[in-house]
Amino acid sequence: MDLKRGPSALLSLISFVVFGPDVLAKSVSSGTSVSTGQEVRPRVVKRSTRDCDSTFEHYCMNNGQCMLLVDINEHHCKCEAGFYGPRCGNLEFVIQPVTEEQIVAAVFCVSLLLIGLAGALFFFYKWYKKNRLTKKTGLCRLH
Repeated sequence: MDLKRGPSALLSLISFVVFGPDVLAKSVSSGTSVSTGQEVRPRVVKRSTRDCDSTFEHYCMNNGQCMLLVDINEHHCKCEAGFYGPRCGNLEFVIQPVTEEQIVAAVFCVSLLLIGLAGALFFFYKWYKKNRLTKKTGLCRLH
């Protein structure tokens, strides 16, 4: 990012990240488009933003920050993590990636479970074979 441009470049970047292409698509001037081979996309125009005035103090929900898009005179919200929507009213379900430690722990636990099941089956087989042999011969062991 070029620091010589100052805050306007930073605000443009933040606006794009926060509001995404949906809001910026409204700012397309009529008849202006960019052709990339087969698809035609609208040209994105740089917009300026500022904080909302005090009448919009509670416009955004869930601690979202109200911003006025000056060029189109519309209010939008910059949502905190975990929320989204025009006024930050929707809860976002965040899925965290599985860490390497969690994978190792899961493999270790499954391995212990399989070893335990194999041991239980082995002892059950020995017990079953011993009892089957005793029933066939009709002998009963005294302890």
